[in-house]
Amino acid sequence: MFRKTILFVLAILLLCGGTCVPADGATADKTDTAEGRADKTYDQLKLLLDILAYTQQNYVDEIDTQKLIYSAASGMLRPLDPFSQFMEPRIFNEMKIETEGK
Repeated sequence: MFRKTILFVLAILLLCGGTCVPADGATADKTDTAEGRADKTYDQLKLLLDILAYTQQNYVDEIDTQKLIYSAASGMLRPLDPFSQFMEPRIFNEMKIETEGK
């Protein structure tokens, strides 16, 4: 139980520490190009990969990687607006079938 708590706190600290962005525009010159924006996006996504890898290696119990990825995708869209949401492929396909016009 203690180890799970430590891992959870570590993951939160990684998330909080990795999202700090300089407010003085120090990265403005790099993000002016499409390539610079893509590099910045990949750098930001690396945080998620690092957390996933750390959790896979150190979590006490076996983890469902797909469930973690789907949860991350859902959490990523949640702050946008009340209507944007991630649907697992199976649920999305079921919804398409139910709402398909005939």
